[in-house]
Amino acid sequence: MSNSNQDNLALALASLEQEKEKLSSQLRTIQAQLDRVLGAIAQLSLTDMESSGDYSSLTLRAAIHKYMKEKGKGLRASEIAHGLKERGFKSSAEKFPNMVGVTLRRLDGTDFKQDSEKRWTLI
Repeated sequence: MSNSNQDNLALALASLEQEKEKLSSQLRTIQAQLDRVLGAIAQLSLTDMESSGDYSSLTLRAAIHKYMKEKGKGLRASEIAHGLKERGFKSSAEKFPNMVGVTLRRLDGTDFKQDSEKRWTLI
C-alpha cells in the first residue's frame, strides 16, 4: 500500500476516533440527565406515596428508596427484593432479586452506596 493511502487511512481512523469520543461524551451527558430526571420522578413518587404502605404503583427506584428509608439500615439486594414483594411491589421478573441488584449497582454513587459487606444504604 502506498504511503498516501496509509496516510489517508490513518487520518480517517483518527477522525472516526474523535467522533467516537464526542458521541461517548454526549451519551454520558444524556445518561446523567436521564438519571436526574428519573431521580426527580422517584422523589415525586415517594412524596405522593409517603403516607401509604402501598408499593404497587411505585417505580422500582422509588420503592427501593422508600423501603430503605423505612428500614434505616444497610440491606442486601435480596433482603430489599423480599421486602418490596412483601409490601406489594409488582414485578414479573423471574429473578427479581437480580433486577434489584442491577438497579442498585446502576445507581451506585448517585442514590445508593454499597459497603464492604455488600449491604446497600441510601446516600
